[in-house]
Amino acid sequence: MKRKSVVWGIFGLLVQASSAGEWPTFLGPNRNGVVEDAKWNPTFPKDGPKILWRARVGTGFSAISVSDGRALVAGNKEGEDTLYCFNAETGKEIWRLSYPCPILDRNHEGGPAAAVTIDGDRIYHLSRQGEIRCIEAESGSIVWEKNLPEEYEIPFPNYAFSATPLIEGTWVIVDVGTVFALNKINGEVVWKSEPYMAGYGSPIAFTVKDQRILVVLNAPGLTLFDMKTG
Repeated sequence: MKRKSVVWGIFGLLVQASSAGEWPTFLGPNRNGVVEDAKWNPTFPKDGPKILWRARVGTGFSAISVSDGRALVAGNKEGEDTLYCFNAETGKEIWRLSYPCPILDRNHEGGPAAAVTIDGDRIYHLSRQGEIRCIEAESGSIVWEKNLPEEYEIPFPNYAFSATPLIEGTWVIVDVGTVFALNKINGEVVWKSEPYMAGYGSPIAFTVKDQRILVVLNAPGLTLFDMKTG
């Protein structure tokens, strides 16, 4: 299968948004795709937005996350996934972190699908193979990592794992079919759900009558969990 090489371009639109409002995870800080506080004009010029810089990061579907002047994205080259951290305004590479992650034929173009989730001085990322990593935002050093499918014998969905981690207070929520609430500091399991076959959406949370609800799109359908207990 012919692989595609993805080029990420950071446009003036994104840089303006990052300077006025953080975009630290997939679909933004509230996981709803809404920019609430950025002071920028979303109308493109006739010839399109001006390209300020670009970087070749390999194959993948990972969205860009922006926080504290940094832009983070993941891609795959020659059987390795790499997380890239760039200066959001200049495109200068600050650090990169690579790990083995072969592309399977059934993954189409393949490469990482989940976006990076930035939480202060830590970032969280789920690989296509279901490995969750907590990484220092400043240096790119791994703080902790867990291979959940291997540890808990979780089956792979057809196109592997793609859910962007969700921060909920002191926890990081990880959906690999079985949903895990992990202590975001050390990776210890707080609770885990019953097993499901993973879908290809990312979890979100909302509050109903003072109760936090976790919403996950897995293979059987839409599932709601009590955030406290799973």
